[in-house]
Amino acid sequence: MITLPAVIESLVAALLLVTLAFCILLERRLRTFRAGEESLRRLVADLAASTARAEQAVHGLGETTRAAEAALDHRIGEARALTNQLAFIARDGTGRRPPSRPRLREPAS
Repeated sequence: MITLPAVIESLVAALLLVTLAFCILLERRLRTFRAGEESLRRLVADLAASTARAEQAVHGLGETTRAAEAALDHRIGEARALTNQLAFIARDGTGRRPPSRPRLREPAS
């Protein structure tokens, strides 16, 4: 007949097997988690580097915009000065601008 200590030892052995299986499963999950954690760390580092490069690019664009604005202001000033000069040259002394179309000469008789 089976004695009580044998039943208890069999139950403890079965529980140890269940515990061992659970530990193996837990170890696999932890290994997967650690691998994911490392990938996440690399992703965060890459994101930080990309953010820094984007900030530098935005700063560079700001400087370029300011330089382009200054150059454009200068060219607009030059264009206005030329417009004024051309308007002065185009006047025929009466303060009127010349006609927009040239007049045709009448044939000599």
